[in-house]
Amino acid sequence: MDLNRDSNITYRNHRLFKTSSLCDLTADNSALFDTTVASLPNTSLNTSQTVVDLQERVKKLSEELDSAHVEIENLNSENFRLKTDIQKYL
Repeated sequence: MDLNRDSNITYRNHRLFKTSSLCDLTADNSALFDTTVASLPNTSLNTSQTVVDLQERVKKLSEELDSAHVEIENLNSENFRLKTDIQKYL
């Protein structure tokens, strides 16, 4: 009967890895959050000189583009007028 009793014993395996302490886990998580987008400064509220310069440049380029569109329309009109004049003389 003693053999039967010994066969019912369960042997546990020792852990193969060390469990992390709460401090280690907290340090790992804080390192992760330090590199996320949430840790970056809010650039949408940035009114630095670079942003102001870029806004002025965009405004100037937009005005130049509008002026170029007007000039293209004028040239197209003149081109059409000259073509009709040529057709009259032929």
